[in-house]
Amino acid sequence: MKPRPRRAENEGAKRLTAFFVSINLDQVERLPVIGRTGPDISMNELGLAVDIKSRLEVPRSVFEVEHGRVMRMQDYYLMHLADLDLLLEYDLSFQVNSKYSRMVRRWFVHTDRWRCTNRVNGFTALVLHRPRTKYDDAALVVQRYKKLHVRLKRYAEKDVGAGQHDH
Repeated sequence: MKPRPRRAENEGAKRLTAFFVSINLDQVERLPVIGRTGPDISMNELGLAVDIKSRLEVPRSVFEVEHGRVMRMQDYYLMHLADLDLLLEYDLSFQVNSKYSRMVRRWFVHTDRWRCTNRVNGFTALVLHRPRTKYDDAALVVQRYKKLHVRLKRYAEKDVGAGQHDH
């Protein structure tokens, strides 16, 4: 594997881990390419199957989401990796983008097929990055936003509740 895609996978895992650990979930890491048939990142108890693409072919439209906002593009919800905390909020006014990308859909469906076979109760996500851009500006792409939000809130509240009983 070339250094750029490997670095994108490592950076994606690093940012996802920072978010997951902050809400009492296990960390994730980049999986080696040899023997890998599924996601690029290991799965924790959330079951998020993540495929990371760092290519010039990544459509620019996925990066039109404003920082601090979630953008809805057809059936997908997008946010910057720097804004993963937005997954804990649901009462958001979604930024709407009417553009559609067959490429994003094809990548998502490919990963989702693997997830449906191997982790039925999990979630599918893409991390999309363009070379020579900041990794915090990479886009996380998910479906089933409300269901993912509810599950993440449960983990986050479990952590808060545990701290209250220690006093």
